[in-house]
Amino acid sequence: AARENGLVIVKGDLTINAELGYQDRNESDLKNLASIGWVVLKNDSGVGGNVIVNGAVNSVVGAFYAEDTISTGDGTSQLDATGVFVARNFNLQRQFSSRTTGAEKVTFDARVILNPPPGLSDATRSLPGFRSVPGQ
Repeated sequence: AARENGLVIVKGDLTINAELGYQDRNESDLKNLASIGWVVLKNDSGVGGNVIVNGAVNSVVGAFYAEDTISTGDGTSQLDATGVFVARNFNLQRQFSSRTTGAEKVTFDARVILNPPPGLSDATRSLPGFRSVPGQ
């Protein structure tokens, strides 16, 4: 049986103009839990490497890696991202107002660990570590 995960590699820019989501299914086997990774790299001329979310898009899913910048789009609705955002730069552009939640909400999704997209199973090892410093 095929694993329900995938990796999309883009050389240049990735522009998201529509809602992204997973099909709601009850899966008892974790390797059948849908999971997608998006790796966006600069092209051979050194241009791109950006993830650009259209300001009209309300939700995206997946593990996003941008060699340069993730931009959330100039919109008035909240962007609800489920997964992981990793980038050199972030351009948070939403103009959503709420007392209880941010304009950009990124919720970690365990799918990345439970059924990692091909090639991303060791990606968490390259992320910076965090530690508590007593008295500070």
